[in-house]
Amino acid sequence: MDHRIRWVDAYGPHVSVCGMAELAAYRDAGVTHLVSIWPGGASEHDDDVGRVHAAFHEADVVFVPVNDVVDPLLPFAPSMSVVADVLRWTSPLTARARVLVHCAAGVSRSAALAYGILCLHAGEGEEIECFAHVMGMRPSAAPNDLIVTYADTILGRGGAMIRATRPDPFAPYAPRVLGFGG
Repeated sequence: MDHRIRWVDAYGPHVSVCGMAELAAYRDAGVTHLVSIWPGGASEHDDDVGRVHAAFHEADVVFVPVNDVVDPLLPFAPSMSVVADVLRWTSPLTARARVLVHCAAGVSRSAALAYGILCLHAGEGEEIECFAHVMGMRPSAAPNDLIVTYADTILGRGGAMIRATRPDPFAPYAPRVLGFGG
């Protein structure tokens, strides 16, 4: 196995994050489920998308075409329904599953969805630990705030997921207004 590959397996399914440049390293890593994040406007029928999905032909794949933006009013912004669909899709997975979440760089969208998947399986009160796992496997991660906000809402965490991503996760939570500039 490639030593660059890191799986978090503390809470159910094994979860990992990568960018496009690292996908080849995961071809023989036993990936059972692929969360495949592409820029908004991409189609499952695009040649590049098809090649990636063909490389993981034994895995179940969910295609997620969203841009890396935090303003929900922008075209192809992540939506509550997209995040809910990914969480619902990964909800029944057990410790035998290996979930790879990829986007272009493996930094923002994929890190945020992997964080949401870990929080889903870990349960309430484990948000800081789940975020630490994401940062441990992906030190350059900067999870997309909009995706994290949606996951926090869907999972009923009352801001705990958002607080965990801040430099001081124990500071009081002040919701940010998204979509109004600044």
